[in-house]
Amino acid sequence: MNKILLAIVPLLLGCVPVISTPWFSGRIVYRNVFVTLAGDTIHSNLGPENRFYIQGDKYKTYGADKQLLDLYAGKNSVYQFFKDGKPVAQHDAEGHKLPVVIRRLPTTSTVLGYPCQAIQLIQGGVSTIVYFSAGLRVNPKGFSKDTNGYWYALLKATNGALPLRIISVNSAQGFTATSEATSVQAMLLNNEFIATAPAR
Repeated sequence: MNKILLAIVPLLLGCVPVISTPWFSGRIVYRNVFVTLAGDTIHSNLGPENRFYIQGDKYKTYGADKQLLDLYAGKNSVYQFFKDGKPVAQHDAEGHKLPVVIRRLPTTSTVLGYPCQAIQLIQGGVSTIVYFSAGLRVNPKGFSKDTNGYWYALLKATNGALPLRIISVNSAQGFTATSEATSVQAMLLNNEFIATAPAR
């Protein structure tokens, strides 16, 4: 009898429903293309592909050669920018303070099977169209103190929905940047949000 119980208990435990949350935790891989307004390809520290990790009130981005680009630890509201894997002073602080104008667009699309809606964000001389999916959301409140660009403004406008396609036109600097998700993987990230954690 005991042997039968021992055999059944793991099966029963395997049937216990996992407590689900509406918030996404995991990795999104983006393919990036940067071109001048004349159509010439240019390079960026993001590289042709970057990895974005997010969970709770934390995120980080890896660019070319899996070099850490930025890290936000929401609990302490600390944003760090990295160059060549080393932390540097926050860049372009004045640019982050510019107001963001947000317009909802009637455009829809599908990225990786996720139905997406679109919004336009205008900040300074940069116009960005973002396609986002309500099926991939984080709690925007966790990023309310993030000073990095318009990230909080974007999350607030999309009710926490994450971008799957981003098209930015920087007329002042003369280039267009397009990033589109090529992979979305849900995963728990326990020790990812420290500068020394490798990309995975």
